[in-house]
Amino acid sequence: MVKVAIFGASGDLGSALLREGRSRSLEIKGFSRNPKQVEVSNIQDFYDGEKFDKYIITFGSFEVTPFVESNDVKLEIALEDNFLSVARMIRRILTTRKDEITEGAKIDFFVVGSTSSYKGFANTAHYCAAKFALRGLLESLNEEYASKNVRFCLFSMGTMKSKMAEKILNQDESTFLSAGGVARRLFDLIDSEDEGFQYEVILKRRVVR
Repeated sequence: MVKVAIFGASGDLGSALLREGRSRSLEIKGFSRNPKQVEVSNIQDFYDGEKFDKYIITFGSFEVTPFVESNDVKLEIALEDNFLSVARMIRRILTTRKDEITEGAKIDFFVVGSTSSYKGFANTAHYCAAKFALRGLLESLNEEYASKNVRFCLFSMGTMKSKMAEKILNQDESTFLSAGGVARRLFDLIDSEDEGFQYEVILKRRVVR
C-alpha cells in the first residue's frame, strides 16, 4: 500500500487532501505546525525513521501589501512560510533517507506552489518571489537526482476557496477552485502506477473575473 505524508494538513487544502487520500484507501499521515484535527499530528512529532512513498508539502502563507508599504519582517515571513520551511523539510528527508536513495528507493515529493510561481502579481511581491524560488529549487533537485529514483513535482494552482483567498478583493469567488477538486487532481498523480512523472502541474481557474 502506498504510504503518504501530508505536511500542512490542517489548512483548507491539507484537510481536503487528507479526506481524498483516505477515500482512496491509502495510508495517510497528516502533520501540521498547528494541528486542528485529532487525526493530525504536530509536525514536531514527525519521526525521520518512518518511511513514506510520497510526501505532500502544502506550507504557505499569503499577504496582500504594496511593496513600498511592506518591511523586512513581512519579507522574512513570506520567505520562511513559502520557501525556506519547504526547503528545510525536503533536505531533512533526503538526508535521512540518503542510503535508501543510493540503493534505488522510489520517493516522490509533491510541493504545492501557485500560478505566482510563474507570474508576478501586483501587491504580492514577497509571495511571488518566494514561489519563484520554490520553482527553482525543485527544478534543480530534479536535475540533481536525475540518476536516482527520486522526483519532485511542483503542483501550482490559481486562486482556491480558502481563508487565504479572503484577502483578495474585487474578484468573483464563484470562479475560485475548490479544495476538493484540487485534492482529487493531486491524488490522481499520486495514484498513477505508470512509469511517467509529472514534473510541473499548473491548474488555473476556467474563468477569472
